[in-house]
Amino acid sequence: MSSGCEGQRSRFVAMIIQAVILSFEHLWQSLRVVRSQRALAIPPSNNGPYSHDRCKMYSTDFAQALAEGRTTPDDEWAVVPCQFGWEYNRSDVPYDTIASELDWVCEKDNLAATAQAIFFCGAIVGGLVFGWIADKYGRIPALVGTNLLGFIAGVGTSFCDSFLTFALCRFFVGLAFDNCFTMMYILVLEYVGPKWRTFVANMSIALFFTLAASLLPWIALWADDWRMFALGTSLPFALAILTPWMVPESARWLVSQGKIDKALTIMKKFERINKTKIPEKVLSDFTESSLKTIKESEAECRTYSVLDLFKTPRLRRNAILLIIIWMAISLVFDGHVRNVGSLGLDIFLTFTIASATELPADTFLTAVLDRWGRRWLACGSMVISGIFSLLATAVPAGGPSASLAIMGRFAVNISYNIGLQYAAELLPTVVRAQGVALIHIMGYVASIVAPFVVYLANISQDLPLLILGVLGVAGGLAILTPWMVPESARWLVSQGKIDKALTIMKKFERINKTKIPEKVLSDFTESSLKTIKESEAECRTYSVLDLFKTPRLRRNAILLIIIWMAISLVFDGHVRNVGSLGLDIFLTFTIASATELPADTFLTAVLDRWGRRWLACGSMVISGIFSLLATAVPAGGPSASLAIMGRFAVNISYNIGLQYAAELLPTVVRAQGVALIHIMGYVASIVAPFVVYLANISQDLPLLILGVLGVAGGLLCLFLPETMDTEMPQTLQDGENFGKDQRFWDNPCFPRKKAESDEEHPGKYTKRPSVSTNEPQEFVRAVPSAIGSRASIRASIRASTRASARRREVNKDRNIV
Repeated sequence: MSSGCEGQRSRFVAMIIQAVILSFEHLWQSLRVVRSQRALAIPPSNNGPYSHDRCKMYSTDFAQALAEGRTTPDDEWAVVPCQFGWEYNRSDVPYDTIASELDWVCEKDNLAATAQAIFFCGAIVGGLVFGWIADKYGRIPALVGTNLLGFIAGVGTSFCDSFLTFALCRFFVGLAFDNCFTMMYILVLEYVGPKWRTFVANMSIALFFTLAASLLPWIALWADDWRMFALGTSLPFALAILTPWMVPESARWLVSQGKIDKALTIMKKFERINKTKIPEKVLSDFTESSLKTIKESEAECRTYSVLDLFKTPRLRRNAILLIIIWMAISLVFDGHVRNVGSLGLDIFLTFTIASATELPADTFLTAVLDRWGRRWLACGSMVISGIFSLLATAVPAGGPSASLAIMGRFAVNISYNIGLQYAAELLPTVVRAQGVALIHIMGYVASIVAPFVVYLANISQDLPLLILGVLGVAGGLAILTPWMVPESARWLVSQGKIDKALTIMKKFERINKTKIPEKVLSDFTESSLKTIKESEAECRTYSVLDLFKTPRLRRNAILLIIIWMAISLVFDGHVRNVGSLGLDIFLTFTIASATELPADTFLTAVLDRWGRRWLACGSMVISGIFSLLATAVPAGGPSASLAIMGRFAVNISYNIGLQYAAELLPTVVRAQGVALIHIMGYVASIVAPFVVYLANISQDLPLLILGVLGVAGGLLCLFLPETMDTEMPQTLQDGENFGKDQRFWDNPCFPRKKAESDEEHPGKYTKRPSVSTNEPQEFVRAVPSAIGSRASIRASIRASTRASARRREVNKDRNIV
């Protein structure tokens, strides 16, 4: 359902608060737990860039040694841990952080990474809880609740004086984090038609997230106190209480719950806002089709859950792919975010530049996503992100490596934004919120690894970018795998999926350039129908587990989870690794954050032209390649530049991933699905601080890991179906059928030519596909409808109703046979 031009504008403005909150809370800890270089050490050290040990001291009577005229230490003196505290070098970070205030150094230097891991654990739990609330009680209650919880926990953080209280507050902030954005994202996406979906989804991130992320390091400098910084960045949560007066409840969700009168009231409200009149026939058709849908749902005697996504082959496959790809995107994106400190440049400047890549990435995506499609664009951006991350490891550390890493971040930004929209478009309405939540949960599971990937910079500065690069390429290419090998026709028949088996047989006709006799096909169909046993309808409630009950939906959900985990880990890794880049942390942080703007701008420009799939893949792969390249160049400017380029690419992947999951998951479990995906992303993000911590072992390790993850996550994007210019699935069956006719190498930039066999399907290539039909789909330009949008609820419901009618006719034919 589209809310018109004025409605689109109000939804776009409504994203400001949530985008700012997402930026502040996601990047907050990168500047609040930065550990300055310890200046006090006595024993010589051969490990790392310091000539003296920073955690131990000699245990001897120094007065007696001086009296004896000794001016050099004796190697036989006993060495003990430092007894008199530490002094901190404040040339990079001129204020106290919680890490320096509580002396999280030496044997305690893993506490910062552990606290961030706990934060993402909270995000995992929050995604499950608020995803279920959104599908059960509505998007608005979940949105307001998650923001209020985040505000209370965020304010409480400023009063923490121990690791236990700090970790507890971060856990509760994690409960709210991402859900505050995801619920608004789903709500806005369900109101905006396909024509404006990419623009509103990506430009809001491009402008507001980029601005907030770029300002964040300078706000930290201005506050000059981590407690005031925590308090200030928590205040935007409180503004969410105004949301119910800015955005009404989702009409799609109201219809899925049988609340037609409320949906009609909202439509009437948009009449006044847009100063237009909805034809009475449109309203009557909408009411009639809605009532039919409700009756059919009641006849099914069930409540949808995320598990329904995994009950049918195609829906299961799509769900699994969405999970895997989103995990890769999340890991690569989060890795790039956290690895910004390991690029060898000023962390604040690098962070700002990397964050600024969001704007061009989202702008580019907005411009091309509806032209190029989701699938190839997601793949391409993920792969490109991985390539840039890998390249960053092959050039000298410092500027060159950081530049390539930032390009990888730019590419993964595209993949991230495609992923966000992709899942929402692919999943059916009845489980869309649950499905998108599940995919995001799996992304956060991957993000748990991001801190540990960045931590690998302590071993080798190239390791994070190397890992992010590999993940980016792999995640991007993963989108393409389902189109390489068809499903077993024998297994399809055993599952009663005769039509799919016949489709595969027809495909082999074209491949082998032979013709299967009609009698063979008719005999095959007849014998197969005799083997099918009708199953009784189950009375149940839908949950996120329904995403895993059908093959395609399960596959997409799992892919979204894995890809989002990769994106989250890579993104968070890049954010946190900014302090390990060898440059001024404030400047590096600012530059890295500034990459959000070009990344989101680029994404906005190309996402609806190039699609989600290939762009997500490319940006992730590019992010991974830049991260890997950053490990191969000298530390400092070259390495930081490549790392920031990886951050730029992962920004693209991150934004694609946000949209991808919401577009792929069905409405009935969308909130829970998206929450689950984001939760898994936070699970991955838990690792990000530890990946960054690896910079203590080798400065290249974080970027090496982020590079590998970026490439791998990008390649996985190719295994998802394209969602560009398609209706988001309403039901689980819609999600299962979504994109089933698409081929692996399909790319909206290069649409397939009409074949002779297409005469059997007159609608092919000539009209926008519906997720509720089994007719082949193709990527076409948007055609305005009578009420100004192609994505009306009426169209979605009528399509779903027609699909249900067709299924009943098929069942009758089977009974006759």
